Amino acid sequence: MVKVLHAADFHLDSAFGALPEEKARLRRRESRGIPARLVEWANDHGAQLMLLAGDLFDSDNLYGQTAQELADALGRFRGRVFIAPGNHDFYAASSPYARLLWPENVHIFREERLQRLPFPQYGCVVYGAAFTAPAAPAGIPGSLGPEDEGLARILLLHGEVGVRDSRYRAMTLKDVEQSGADYLALGHVHAFGGVQQAGRTFWAYPGCPEGRGFDELGDKGFLTGTVEPGQVKLTFAPFARRRYQWLTVDVTGVDPLEALRRELPPHPEADIFRMVLTGETEEPPEYDYAATRAAVDQIDDKVRRIRHAQHAFNATAEVPGEGMTVDEALVALAQMNAKLAVLARLRSAQAKKRVGQGWGNTQGVIEYEYANYDVERAAADYAELFQCIADMQLNIDLVNQTQTFEVEL
Repeated sequence: MVKVLHAADFHLDSAFGALPEEKARLRRRESRGIPARLVEWANDHGAQLMLLAGDLFDSDNLYGQTAQELADALGRFRGRVFIAPGNHDFYAASSPYARLLWPENVHIFREERLQRLPFPQYGCVVYGAAFTAPAAPAGIPGSLGPEDEGLARILLLHGEVGVRDSRYRAMTLKDVEQSGADYLALGHVHAFGGVQQAGRTFWAYPGCPEGRGFDELGDKGFLTGTVEPGQVKLTFAPFARRRYQWLTVDVTGVDPLEALRRELPPHPEADIFRMVLTGETEEPPEYDYAATRAAVDQIDDKVRRIRHAQHAFNATAEVPGEGMTVDEALVALAQMNAKLAVLARLRSAQAKKRVGQGWGNTQGVIEYEYANYDVERAAADYAELFQCIADMQLNIDLVNQTQTFEVEL
């Protein structure tokens, strides 16, 4: 019997597009703390295996030290970690999984076909496979070996069960049933839907550990428990520090603000709410046109003063480690992002590409296109420039978070 923690879909460095930029930056910073918190919980509760079923990164465009922080956190886990990259963080030469030196206790599946890793000391064998592109063929990519007698068989994959036309490793219930696994640990679906069973195989999605928008409501977390041959006992552990919640409030015949206060939970500041007011009020709200115009003019005046002070600050404040002011750094960022877009196209080209027969070619000659530059060098330059952009953005954020300027309002 082995004690496992099963999590997936961290989506580190997501955009959090539904939030204002300041709040989005806070949520990105908070989400980067998920791995460390998860490892601390796992160590405190005696987990032996950590099963991470993909999409740990939202893409390979990460901020600064995000990947390194994940690796450092997982290295502090006292057991073994297994990662099956998904469609957002698929394994490739340019991915953080390939570029980074990972701790010895972390195993990353790197191929689309199943790999077998036996752990008799834990009484189990772990199978897994990776996405190596943004999509993956349907079905379980291989079969489990016959030599696993007496061991719990765990299968770690990113994919979709019951979605027939999915590009993301579509699997049927029959695929699950015939897999031969005791537990199929999945990632991709962001909501926990219960621990289910197909034949002798138990399977589950843990959902994501933190919601990222109002399409991911309520408690989020991971699964923890035990796996042994023919028996799986897992429970859902709520883990999100902030929950996204819809709040519908009937304001018929009452003060809307008072109605909202009554419906809010005791400590609403911990969560993120979208509030919908329904019903009718007895009288239309009072509106003073002249007072509103005067208030708008006052706000415009303050905005003008603040922006002027901000521009003056940016023109003189130096960005640490960059040797330039904030203004210069913002111009440099725009220039580097333009270069990055060009390098992104160059690195995705093939050094040699078959294009088929030429138009009107009756000789049956196959034609090829060749890149007239070093594609690998373009990929390396892309990675280097991306890191420079990420580091500069972090240094600019450091200025924004640690330095102040005065505005006379």
